[in-house]
Amino acid sequence: MILITGATGAVGHPLTAALLARGAAVRAVTRDPAAARLPAGVETFGGDPSRPASVAPALDGVTALFLHPRAVGDAAAALVALARERGVRRVVALSALNVDDPL
Repeated sequence: MILITGATGAVGHPLTAALLARGAAVRAVTRDPAAARLPAGVETFGGDPSRPASVAPALDGVTALFLHPRAVGDAAAALVALARERGVRRVVALSALNVDDPL
């Protein structure tokens, strides 16, 4: 199972669809599950990834975590620590530090 933070955004939504298309089990954490409009087959979990304790149950059975910095904010280290405690073996973090650099 892969847990996606930021699953409703410009990166997370197509990532979620791509993972599903490849047969992955995907769970998305979102602050507003009713408005998420995620693809069929995505397990949606209500919580706020910037408050890791609120998403702790979503980590059950998860082996990989996609960490979107806008969704998680300053709580990234705490969420990764919690994920490790709950058995997550892989974390992928979106990073675009140089996005504003001139070409």
